[in-house]
Amino acid sequence: MRRWATIAVVLCILLGSRATQAQQTQSPPAPNPEAAQAKPATPQESSAAQGNPEVKVWVNTKSGVYHCSGTHWYGATKSGEYMKQSEAQQKGFRPAYYRPCK
Repeated sequence: MRRWATIAVVLCILLGSRATQAQQTQSPPAPNPEAAQAKPATPQESSAAQGNPEVKVWVNTKSGVYHCSGTHWYGATKSGEYMKQSEAQQKGFRPAYYRPCK
């Protein structure tokens, strides 16, 4: 009886380790071509992506990201300042989520 219990334990250990090895060797999912196309354009890619140059934005000077009026972080970060969107872009700041203000 004891021998059968030992065999059962060994079999469980062996089968369990094979299952984890199979999970580790699975290939990563194929890239989704639609997700690559849905990526927003960076401001350097096209002049249409610049947005309204005269709109006032909040620049988080610590992270280098600016936020549009009406968004969660507009005027709410610890370090930052208000300026025109064109000025923020000239200084090298990027829009939050790569979406310029309209």
